Amino acid sequence: MALDRVPRRVGVVGYGRLGQSLVSHLLTQGPELGLELVFVWNRDPGRLAGKVPPSLQLQNLADLGERHPDLVVEVAHPKIIQESGAQILRHANLLLAAPSLGFDRVIGVLVADRSLTDMHVVDVELSGPPGPTGRSFAVHTHRENPAEPGAVTGSATVTAFWRSLLGCSQLPSRPGIHIC
Repeated sequence: MALDRVPRRVGVVGYGRLGQSLVSHLLTQGPELGLELVFVWNRDPGRLAGKVPPSLQLQNLADLGERHPDLVVEVAHPKIIQESGAQILRHANLLLAAPSLGFDRVIGVLVADRSLTDMHVVDVELSGPPGPTGRSFAVHTHRENPAEPGAVTGSATVTAFWRSLLGCSQLPSRPGIHIC
């Protein structure tokens, strides 16, 4: 069942484990869901060779507007959003892989807990500046993700990103930021 009558045009920025999975899902399931993959970009374009059809390979991220995406999914390095996030938003909605990418005054802490042998635990806390009343908003998320020891990406992450992409595809096609 299509998400709506006009296919949503999706670009993927990054071709690591998550990017590869999303590209595969978009190529195999996208058409029946009303999703069209319009480009894949990677810092190392050689990783796309023989895996992504040449017509879908975007050589220069600055040219993404020529592909007319409705949604760009970022699963790359934080530097990519810092350098190109504003440009992406001029053309499409943006689904970010991590909430710390490209925002000012981000404080991050990475804790390796050896007692967690079968999962990743991700805690994200976001707070804003005080408003007119002097009070601030805050959001806290906690996620437990099954993962093999030493794995960078857990098994549930791939499914979560695909479902987030489907959710973002149902939103109006105007620029905005979405965090997975």
